Amino acid sequence: MLEELACGRLRQQRASELLGVSPRQVKRLVSACRRYGSASVRSKKRGQPSNRRHADTLREQVLAQEAERYQGFGPTLLAEYLAHEHAIVLSVETLRQWLIQAGRWKAKSKRKNVHRPRDRRPRFGELVQIDGSPHDWFEGRAPRCTMIMFIDDATSRTVYARLVPTETTQAYFEAIRAHLSQHGRPLAYYSDRHSIFRVNQAEVEAQPTQVERALQALDVALICAHSPQAKGRVERVHKTFQDRFVKALRVADISDITAANAFLQDYLIEHNQRFAKPAHDPQDAHRPVEQTEAELQRILSPHHLRKVTKQGTVQFDNTVYKIASTHLRRSIGKTVTVVVTSSAVELWHGTKQLAFDTMDLDIWRAQVKDKKALDAEMDRLTRLPAKVTKPAKNHPWRHSPIHSPAIASSDQRGHV
Repeated sequence: MLEELACGRLRQQRASELLGVSPRQVKRLVSACRRYGSASVRSKKRGQPSNRRHADTLREQVLAQEAERYQGFGPTLLAEYLAHEHAIVLSVETLRQWLIQAGRWKAKSKRKNVHRPRDRRPRFGELVQIDGSPHDWFEGRAPRCTMIMFIDDATSRTVYARLVPTETTQAYFEAIRAHLSQHGRPLAYYSDRHSIFRVNQAEVEAQPTQVERALQALDVALICAHSPQAKGRVERVHKTFQDRFVKALRVADISDITAANAFLQDYLIEHNQRFAKPAHDPQDAHRPVEQTEAELQRILSPHHLRKVTKQGTVQFDNTVYKIASTHLRRSIGKTVTVVVTSSAVELWHGTKQLAFDTMDLDIWRAQVKDKKALDAEMDRLTRLPAKVTKPAKNHPWRHSPIHSPAIASSDQRGHV
């Protein structure tokens, strides 16, 4: 452009507009170009430290903090903690360069396998992705545990998160109940093909799991993904929590599940403010819960099918439940449902609850050996030699006429 100015094919006012500088600066550039050539447009600060460069003392202070309290923190997370805890505001790129130069951070390689993202559901509550993440959340300060997490597909909002010892059906029952009480019934849950959600054996595939049965009663669909990438949003949130939440627990000096769950409630608010996105449709797709508290507790409890014997009893968990006489006639030979709630055990025949008395199974019936053990015992007894007994001298059998000495001697000679 300076060459165009020198040849007279461009006016200085137009050049200043195109270059984004003032006309006076254009005059200075033209003058320097005529005197020193094209090299004059190069910055005189090239190869020299920037005027905006941070002091070396600040760099050493930040690296010392990282080594002492924030070891393993990435540049983004470190920038947030420095600004929040120490009022040190630095750009993420500056911290990244400092950590790389100090050998404490390595740039991540680009992803090779790229999966095409699925479009988000438009409304909040239309699809909720659920999953458990077993991980060393306390970095060896406590046993490994699992985080149960519910992520809304439309907003990436974490609607439920809790640490539990293991990933069980009861843990998901508690999570579903907490979600229903806070937001209502979603249209669908999106899970993996874990045996908690789906029976993976072809011969018993028609039988629903406990979670499937409960969601059918609540009129909530259950979709089982065929790959982790299909429910990538909850998988990415797991990765975020495994990085950020673990370090937050370390900084807060928390080393047990109870304290971590209490800390997690406030942490979720900040996490959602940082990562949640607005839904395309502002309408909430959650529906109100139509069941009462007692009905909801019964639905979200384990159900077991048992057959009533001719004696009017049901056996479950080493206990005999003797059905009351008022319900006995109609229930003999029928299949009843044993519902194990948090407070009691209930027997149901269809929609009718049965009254019963309980008795310990060991008292109700005698303990006997199984068939194999009984057969082995009989084989042992049959192999034992017959016991030979000798009558006493005064036994009546010895004084019988048959056993007289004369008859005995004739028998010995072969005569009768």
